[in-house]
Amino acid sequence: MSSQREAIVRREMADPTYAGTWHIRDVAVNGVDVWEVTHGKTVLATLPDWGGNVALWIADARDDVPQLLALVDQLRAELTESNAKLKIAERQNSELVDVIAGTGLALYEEERESARLRLAWQSARTRANSLGEGLLREVGNRDAWKTWAKAAESEVVRLRALVAERDEQIANLLAAEPTLDDDQPGAPR
Repeated sequence: MSSQREAIVRREMADPTYAGTWHIRDVAVNGVDVWEVTHGKTVLATLPDWGGNVALWIADARDDVPQLLALVDQLRAELTESNAKLKIAERQNSELVDVIAGTGLALYEEERESARLRLAWQSARTRANSLGEGLLREVGNRDAWKTWAKAAESEVVRLRALVAERDEQIANLLAAEPTLDDDQPGAPR
């Protein structure tokens, strides 16, 4: 039904002229049985005898149409509410998509960082293995290192003895050498 037709039906249903209950009755008009649809004392429709069901439908329609219009109003209100809920759900869905996309990006970045760390770890292990091999070579040469270390220790002992000897010679020279200040009374020695 178009919105214009609905407006006409609502206006006609609001018209107090036809307010109240409609009735049907079986009467004889000019010796012929007919059905009449009445409102108060006004005859609204006359139908042939076989049209009793149509007359009943017309009479009931007056009571049914307001109920149907109320149902239409209720369904429209529910539709409006459902559309509002749908918009909220779509917004939340969009936000969720953004969160999921952000989470996906975060996971991608985390995977990249993990790959970078794995590569760094592998590089460190390679360097450590190389260093370890070098250390093993040097440990293999430990006898040569021990010989060098003993030679260095011997050289240190010799140099300390030489320094001590030189210190003693300097001290003797200082004690034996006359100074210009020796003739002064109270001059320190």
